[in-house]
Amino acid sequence: MRQALRLTIVAALMLAMLIAVQPVRAQEQPMSAAERREAFIRGARIWPVACASCHKARPGSEFSPDQWQLIMRHMQIRSQLPARDIQAVLIYLQSSHQPPG
Repeated sequence: MRQALRLTIVAALMLAMLIAVQPVRAQEQPMSAAERREAFIRGARIWPVACASCHKARPGSEFSPDQWQLIMRHMQIRSQLPARDIQAVLIYLQSSHQPPG
């Protein structure tokens, strides 16, 4: 019985870890141009404060959009920022500092 409890706990922890490291994804419904612009502006405000609080904030042109996707997946876990803010920073960085639409 004790072994079964340990296995259950380990399985639950592994499941929690898998859920926690899900990639940053665009919202289920596509964003309108106005919503993307708003997210871009929010990301531009969050980026220098949240990112630079721990390390040098990198310019969006330093990495490709796919690389930013991977980086932000890692930073979502480390930063504890809400998913909405992570998505906004990702949009900002992937846009290479050019406001969308």
